[in-house]
Amino acid sequence: MGGELVTGLGALRRRKRLLEQEKRVAGWALVLAGTGIGLMVLHAEMLWFLGCKWVLYLLLVKCLITLSTAFLLCLIVVFHAKEVQVSWVPPLSFALRVPFSFPEMHEQAVNATGHLTDTLWLIPITFLTIGYGDVVPGTLWGKIVCLCTGVMGVCCTALLVAVVARKLEFNKAEKHVHNFMMDIHYAKEMKESAARLLQEAWMYYKHTRRKDSRAARRHQRKMLAAIHTFRQVRLKHRKLREQVNSMVDISKMHMILCDLQLGLSASHLALEKRIDGLAGKLDALTELLSTALQQQPPEPIQEAT
Repeated sequence: MGGELVTGLGALRRRKRLLEQEKRVAGWALVLAGTGIGLMVLHAEMLWFLGCKWVLYLLLVKCLITLSTAFLLCLIVVFHAKEVQVSWVPPLSFALRVPFSFPEMHEQAVNATGHLTDTLWLIPITFLTIGYGDVVPGTLWGKIVCLCTGVMGVCCTALLVAVVARKLEFNKAEKHVHNFMMDIHYAKEMKESAARLLQEAWMYYKHTRRKDSRAARRHQRKMLAAIHTFRQVRLKHRKLREQVNSMVDISKMHMILCDLQLGLSASHLALEKRIDGLAGKLDALTELLSTALQQQPPEPIQEAT
């Protein structure tokens, strides 16, 4: 036991030394990575703004970038080598745990689960997310209670999610207001991006005529960015219009049907009134004719000569 303890302490010291070396290598790799990024930014961005065309300066910066990349790759290889060495060194807890846990491992292997009911128990207990597959209940009724609890838990969670989602969902009026505000926002963004595009196109044309290549490239990049922004906003606006049209179609159809029904009802009532008026006029005309016929004097009878 004493020899195993000394061996474990030596392995622990070696592991600590390797971890310290790994930290130093990681620090130097981080420094080299930051240096390489700074040199690349200096070469790609600052060089373009300053307009420096000194060949020796360009060559020096490129050589420094290459050297930093090579040293960084070497440090990465060394870091992984140290990591592999650390994984090969067993820690003290593992060295002391193996001899004490061997009888328990042997006992677990002997008393492993081998019944069909226990195997069938492991499947639902894992799918219902109420355990990690360890067989805790020892009786059949205990397992049934746990299964029923799991099913009830899943159902309650689903109901809770459904209720919360329904409460958080917009109603019809809120959807219309939100779509209206987003439509205004996208229309405003489209106008702004179109104006910015025209401005950058004019500036690019002006600096191209003046043969100012640096300013022309800058305005060309801004013009391309404005074109990309305009396309993205137009696509979002088109999707919003399609969504609004699909939402409005049903309500518009309902309104059209209601208006048509009201128009038909009004026309039917007007037609009934006109028919009633015509019927009244016909009755009055009949009465007038009968009265006129009654008041007409009888014709004298001519005597035959």
